[in-house]
Amino acid sequence: SWAGPTYNAVDPSIAQGGSSSGTAMAVSGNFAGLGSAEETGGSIQNPAAAQSIVGIKPSFGLIPTTGVTPLAGSTRDVLGPHARTVLDAAVMLDVMAGYSEKDEKTEAAIGNIPEGGYAAAVNDQALKGKRLGLYGPGWRDSELSAETAALYEQAVKELEEEGGIEARSRRYY
Repeated sequence: SWAGPTYNAVDPSIAQGGSSSGTAMAVSGNFAGLGSAEETGGSIQNPAAAQSIVGIKPSFGLIPTTGVTPLAGSTRDVLGPHARTVLDAAVMLDVMAGYSEKDEKTEAAIGNIPEGGYAAAVNDQALKGKRLGLYGPGWRDSELSAETAALYEQAVKELEEEGGIEARSRRYY
């Protein structure tokens, strides 16, 4: 039987974000605490962004894909976490990442997982000295709404307070 379309849990009137949108909706809509998403070209990142959750698109070969039927399995497809918080996503990445005898691509993971894991790097100093890209001119064909601009400004302020960006780099709409 047909189950129907997947909607965006944040706002059903807007796009859900791509092929891992079911996973994103389950996490965003509180049906699941974590989800495993598969990506060839944006299917972890787009649904996560559209539905206000965290998605991590790992490097190719970091996470085994045995048992997955990817679109371009030998070249680009990856699995990655969908979660509500960065810490939850990092913990899930710690569990998912690593070498597997069943997937020769994961030889790339050997020696490339940080000491202590990914979750160990999540702290209030993690953004210090980091360079972050901000939404800028030319990305939209219309101005941000007043509400969206205010929310964006608040997010930029929080990133500044965490040491991730400098005020001079704040041209965004």
